[in-house]
Amino acid sequence: MDKDWITAFEALRSVYIDEAFSNIAVTEAISRHKGCRDSFVRMLVKGVIRDTIRLDSIAGELASGGLKSINKRTLIVLRMGLFAIRSLDSVPDYAAVNTAVDLARAVAKGTDRFVNAVLRSYIRRKDEFSDETCSLSLKYSFPEDLTRLLTGQYGEMTEDILKGLNTPPHVVIRPNTLQTDPEILIRSLESEGFSVSRTGKSERALVVQG
Repeated sequence: MDKDWITAFEALRSVYIDEAFSNIAVTEAISRHKGCRDSFVRMLVKGVIRDTIRLDSIAGELASGGLKSINKRTLIVLRMGLFAIRSLDSVPDYAAVNTAVDLARAVAKGTDRFVNAVLRSYIRRKDEFSDETCSLSLKYSFPEDLTRLLTGQYGEMTEDILKGLNTPPHVVIRPNTLQTDPEILIRSLESEGFSVSRTGKSERALVVQG
């Protein structure tokens, strides 16, 4: 069983079923699974939560009995698999399917064939689920009521607003000048594989990526 995926599943189960706060749930899940890839797990969990509305609409269309026919644990696995196929370039489609099926065997016994069928059906029918053919609510995974409210207030700007709300903010840090200076910190971070740039708005603020 893939440690990263089981960790992400546990965090998502806490959020969707126990109604836990996502930041607490993912931190606790990571602490229980030493050796998992912290950044990957957080990215997977946050991505699935962010795209829940869109992922559920796809799962509901692909499942013969609709969304209501899928039990909660299986739905979480499907959300993870669909998100990986749709959004994770680092995970090949076949790997996303295989990992999701293995996860279903472990956490939602008896549903692995169903998960396999739904995910493979999505891969075959990807073009039918193009973001360009759906509403703004589904494209950016926001509730219909909120999308209508924003459209009424901002008109054509609504799509840019929704897109911006879905874009993760930059990580900006400021060195403690009693301990180091910006140039030393930049070199140190770059030696660890991070990309660092200055914001142009503050001499001390550094934007860190990677």
